[in-house]
Amino acid sequence: MLREQRSLINLDAFPCLLLVTDLESNRIKSCNQYVETMLCTKHNEVLDKSISDFLSKATLILFESYIRPLILDSGECIEVQITLIKGLNEKLPAVANIILKDGCLHWSIFSATERDKLYQELIDSRDRLEQKTEELIVLTRLDPLTQLLNRRAANEDINDMLSKSRRKFIPLAFILIDIDHFKALNDKFGHAQGDDALKQVSDVLGQSCRDTDVVCRWGGEEFLIVLYDSNANNTVQFCDRLHKNMQNITVYQTNITISIGVSHLTSRDIKKKNMFEQIMKRADTALYEAKNKGRNRTEYSIN
Repeated sequence: MLREQRSLINLDAFPCLLLVTDLESNRIKSCNQYVETMLCTKHNEVLDKSISDFLSKATLILFESYIRPLILDSGECIEVQITLIKGLNEKLPAVANIILKDGCLHWSIFSATERDKLYQELIDSRDRLEQKTEELIVLTRLDPLTQLLNRRAANEDINDMLSKSRRKFIPLAFILIDIDHFKALNDKFGHAQGDDALKQVSDVLGQSCRDTDVVCRWGGEEFLIVLYDSNANNTVQFCDRLHKNMQNITVYQTNITISIGVSHLTSRDIKKKNMFEQIMKRADTALYEAKNKGRNRTEYSIN
């Protein structure tokens, strides 16, 4: 009865390549008709050829160095990735299951083209998702009007800088900037022109800073810059350039000026738990002094 059932099995009906090869010579002793679909080679042209004729060079190395020793040791090699050569030297990714029986290797080989295609689609989808996630993260860190960092993002970056300074001291300059008479400008020309002034000032600030600096819209018409590795002389020169560059900004023939308050991170600040708040308090006091002294100037806190 069992022999009758086996005789009824049509190996050509299987949607995979079935091969029997001689263990010693690698000659193909038998195969099903699916060989014509998978390898684009006629059935009678495959018989008595070597399986090596249909394996890529890399797969041949893998077969001799890994697959054959594994089969000799355990009698099988399951779900191994191989590359077949079909037709006019075209490569075909495939997965093979191989068992040893009666001195022959019995192969069942499945095309992995669709699997690899799906895998690549998944990788592409993951890459697109990661890119979109990165874009969203960037957007959540930016002020929508000025495209500078927003206050929350600036706080994160500044705290990172301060943490590094705790480990190894790095001079930092905190520069608090306020657009002079901004409310009057808004009242006289409207919010659209006020927004234009904010964007022009932001462009100047962004172009004046390095990648290692932090520049952000701190709130309203106020901006904050933290200069990385900047001593007192560097900071003075930087602020002088800011005032000079602001001379190029006008709104309805009205010149835009800024007031600046500056404080520096000191070695004494490093020991304080609330050092960021203390530094900002000094910068804010200096800014208030610049306003009181007539605006369009920079004042420096005494640390």
